[in-house]
Amino acid sequence: MKIDVKLHAVLRDLLPEGRGEVEIAGQTVRDLLDTLGIDEELRELITVNGEQVADQSQELHDGDKVEVFPAVAGGEGRSVYLDEGIRLFQRGEYFMAHETLEEHWIEAPEQDRDFYQGLIHLAVAFHHYQRGNPRGARSQFRKAAARLSSYPDVHEGIDLAGIRRFLAQTDERLEAGDPLDPPAIEL
Repeated sequence: MKIDVKLHAVLRDLLPEGRGEVEIAGQTVRDLLDTLGIDEELRELITVNGEQVADQSQELHDGDKVEVFPAVAGGEGRSVYLDEGIRLFQRGEYFMAHETLEEHWIEAPEQDRDFYQGLIHLAVAFHHYQRGNPRGARSQFRKAAARLSSYPDVHEGIDLAGIRRFLAQTDERLEAGDPLDPPAIEL
């Protein structure tokens, strides 16, 4: 049986580019995780075809899409999507950071939605910037600043004060053609 697998965070190194088709002899999620060599303590969040798995004895079917998010550092109760989004942002994988953060934004508590939306706009801004689109970057930087403005200087371990200082300079720096290095995200 062949399963389409996507691995996140520290597990990405188990497959080329963190994803691929994996053939397993067994039939269950546990069989797949064992085939991949994923330690029990790293099996934090697993989805099959977009639905969270409650029991690793759940049967798989040929062609199923499985994602595995490990337990990652980042503070008690902090979303694995936030941790993975930060990791991707820091690696310069801005489009994937946006996609990952958006996964949590959809289900985030109301009081955190602007926080996630602001980080998503920041990632999209750098995606535009990387692709030579300063106008798109400027628009997204402005949206990020607006979304993050009401949060404390540190939220979920994220240095929002530093990000806001960075965002306050982006219009001027883009206008001058100065290079933009991404701000530090975490303290």
